[in-house]
Amino acid sequence: MRLIHLLALLASTQLYSATPAASVASTEAAVAQFEIRDPKTKEVYFTGSEKTIQDGSAIRKETLYFNNDSKEVLKDSFAFDAKSLQAIDFQSKNAVTGEESLINSQAEGLAVEYRASRDAKAGKSVLKSDKQIYLASAAGDLIVMNWDHLMAGKSVKFELVIPSRMETIPFQLVRREALTVDNEERQVFTLMPQNFLIRMLAPHLEFQFSKDKKIRLAIFPSSLPIQGSANRMVEMAFKS
Repeated sequence: MRLIHLLALLASTQLYSATPAASVASTEAAVAQFEIRDPKTKEVYFTGSEKTIQDGSAIRKETLYFNNDSKEVLKDSFAFDAKSLQAIDFQSKNAVTGEESLINSQAEGLAVEYRASRDAKAGKSVLKSDKQIYLASAAGDLIVMNWDHLMAGKSVKFELVIPSRMETIPFQLVRREALTVDNEERQVFTLMPQNFLIRMLAPHLEFQFSKDKKIRLAIFPSSLPIQGSANRMVEMAFKS
């Protein structure tokens, strides 16, 4: 069961980046709108927006999610280095479940604090590694930064931070295929574990980009309960 549910744990942080860092001018805010919906029926569960701004060498993304009554249900804030994509700080607050993640870069590593619900006790840990460590929120920028490498059929391997487990797990990004959606050519990339056994059992997370390297769709497990069900797979569709 641990293997099957491993990727569901990723729902404690978001698995996309709407606006690639390279396209954001210094101090100029870019805002992207999106819908969270059922991958098959296209029923819309939540709407949201992501604001991206660069200030010097740092980029900050603030992502807000709203229910059908326009009430804010989730807020993520993620700051990272524009060149390395290494995390500076990350905060996620789920107003529905009370789940909360806090991450800060320190000299000794990434300090992680995680609370599963309002009534749960917060756990704390410091993640140290001599390998590349990334948050899932940097996945979209990682794809853009390594576009030619991925298009050549090579993988991008790194340690992915799992806040709910307060540890890192080896993951990789790969290009899967090309397809046409609404007369637009898209490249499909997958985020998946490096471990073969886990990769066989766990669902893969998908990112669809246009040929000009703009994200169109992301598929991942939702951290927000949907019709009483937790960790349902949803698609995040970005508006043009």
